[in-house]
This record gives sequence, C-alpha cells and structure tokens, in this order.
Amino acid sequence: MNDSSMGREVPVEAEDEEKQLVHSTGVGFCDGDMSAKRKRKKPAKKEVQRFGNYHHYYGYRLGKSLDVDPRLNVFEPEWFEGMDCLDIGCNEGIVTISIAQKYNCRSILGLDIDEVLIRKAQSNLIEEAALQGFTTGEYMEPCEAKENCSSDSENTLDNGWWKETIAWRELTGSQQGSDRVEDSRCATERAERSTPLNSNNLLRRVTFRKENVIKDFPHGDYMKDGTFDTVLCLSMTKWVHLNWGDDGLVRLFAKIYHILRPGGILILEPQPWNSYRRKAKVCEVTRQNFNEIKLRPNHFTEILLDKIGFKSYKEVSTAVPGSTAGFDRSLYVYVK
Repeated sequence: MNDSSMGREVPVEAEDEEKQLVHSTGVGFCDGDMSAKRKRKKPAKKEVQRFGNYHHYYGYRLGKSLDVDPRLNVFEPEWFEGMDCLDIGCNEGIVTISIAQKYNCRSILGLDIDEVLIRKAQSNLIEEAALQGFTTGEYMEPCEAKENCSSDSENTLDNGWWKETIAWRELTGSQQGSDRVEDSRCATERAERSTPLNSNNLLRRVTFRKENVIKDFPHGDYMKDGTFDTVLCLSMTKWVHLNWGDDGLVRLFAKIYHILRPGGILILEPQPWNSYRRKAKVCEVTRQNFNEIKLRPNHFTEILLDKIGFKSYKEVSTAVPGSTAGFDRSLYVYVK
C-alpha cells in the first residue's frame, strides 16, 4: 500500500490570491468569491491498490447481497477439518472466518499486506464471535513440526522461460522417500489433532496478522517449516507477480512448500493472464515487471511439480459455479 500523503493539495496560486484578498479587504474566507476559489482546490489523490488490497473487495466479488462465497461450496471438508491452515492475502477475513465456521479447522491464520484490512478482519472476527456468544478468547498457535526437513540451499532453476537463483529445498530421491515415511507419521498426528480445543470459539482458532509474504515471511516461530496442513492462495498470485516479478512468485511457492507438512496441500486460485495488463498500469514497478514476466499462469503447475517439489495436483473446478462475472476462476489443489 502506498505511503504517500492522502491530504488535499492547495494550488500555490490559490494560496497567494487568498492572502492578497485578506490583506486588502480584511475579510475572512466566508466571502462568496473566496468560497468559489476554494472549490477549485485539487481533489485528494485516489489511493492506488498496487497490491490488490482492495477495501470492500467482497462487495465486488460477491455482489450487493454479500451471499456466501461460492468457493466454499467446492472446498472439501478433509482439506480443513482438524487442520492448521494459512490464508495468504486474506483481505477482510470473510473467507478465513467462513472456513473456520463451516469446516471446523483446528486453527487458521489470515495474512494480508494491508494493516487497514487486517483491522477490519479482526473486527469481523470479533463481531462474528459475539454473535455466537463469545467475547474473549486466546489465540492457539498452530502446532510446530516435530522434525525439521533438510536445510535450504541456493540453486539455479532454468526451465526455458526464465533463469533465476532462488532459495528452495533440494529434493533428492532419499528425501522424497523419507517424505513417504513422514506421511504415515503425519496421518497419525492429524488423527490426534482431529478435534480442536474449544472448537466453537472462533477467537481461539482464527487470527490475523499484517505481513508482507515476500519480504517478511516466513517470520517467527509461528511460521516454521512444517507448520501448516493447508495453505490458501486465492486470487493473489497476480499481485505478487506484478510487484515482485517471476522470482518473487517462485519464492512464494517455495516458501509455501517449506511451511507445509508432508501430505499438506496448497489451494491455488490464480488470476488469468488476460487480467494482468490493465492492473500493470498502477505504478512504474508493476509496469516494468509486467514487461519482464516470462512465466504465465498456465506454467504454474509445471513449476510447482517439477521445480518446487509438490507430488501431485488436481483441478477442482474450471469455473466456480455462482461466481460474479470476472471472478469465475479455476481452483487447483497441490499435494506435498
């Protein structure tokens, strides 16, 4: 979000004219002529949402009726029930809270780059919890992984579209084999965690944080390797792509892989390439990155499977039924 001043700007010429009038006539700014001059002041600059951090986004996405988000109807309960979940780019937290309510996840953390949106999400959470009779709660952090995987290393990825040195996990045959052993242990751990503590209290299971997922994430003990069972990236990859280019997008995918437990899933809703051009004009950074992007959304699956290390994927829906025009996007699930 831009840090530029949102105050109204007064033209220098108008200020000079006002000073001259006061000096010569001794009248204040209630004078009719002065009121007319005031109306000619430049309007406040419109805030540019270069990160896709639209306020009232769900009003656009769901329509004026603010019906239940249709994506919830194609989600499968086993993705969330008893799971520790992460929602990247949560906006006002509507979907985050709805997942906790409908699918009874053990915990869910919503991240967004916009502090105002996070405050709104927290307000929505408190309001919804109050409707259920809860006014206090304690956030229960997601379970930590019991064992860490191999360390990160610098590798050069070159698949013909781009070549960039990024931090990602080396996946050797022995490591992938050990993942199968981890899968069995992970299934046992999930069974043990299948019933959330005080599961009806949203304030204990849902939390929100302001976070820049490219610069700051993962950050702190709450974001260690193997922390989450499910990560959601819904309609946010375009904004990472435009602001940080191909390298930023691949870094995001690699970080998500790291924080997922073996057998965990990434739920991805990428925006189509034809939606990039208009949004690329919001600032010089996005314009430049747009011109340099070599990856396309139809390349994401190959990157996630062949370069990042996800084992399998499925396309859940080519267009979510009931979506508002322009938001009927494909949904994919990738398994670690």
